[in-house]
Amino acid sequence: MRLEFGHQLLPYCLRKMEDNVGGWISLNRDYKPFNHATKDGWAEYEKVPANARIKKLNFKQMQFLSYKEITNKDTKTIYLYSDYCYPPLSKEAWQQYSEKLQRLAKYMTIER
Repeated sequence: MRLEFGHQLLPYCLRKMEDNVGGWISLNRDYKPFNHATKDGWAEYEKVPANARIKKLNFKQMQFLSYKEITNKDTKTIYLYSDYCYPPLSKEAWQQYSEKLQRLAKYMTIER
């Protein structure tokens, strides 16, 4: 586990949930939800509360958010960046990532 702020607290990917709550959860570079802490280190995605999940993403939104081309609307994980375009490494990568965060900030969460 890296302790770098960006590694822990910047969204790395979005994972589609197929539990009884649904939606999409944001994961860090360690594939953990934010503020995740367990004794064994395993993440329990189902415990992410509804109001911390993106309600839905359409195919166009999924394509915009992904750093690589998405051809299947049934994609389960959307990666916002890769190791080659890690946002803090360059202004261009940070700009692209910032545009994704700006859109994410406007998406609705699940109301429970």
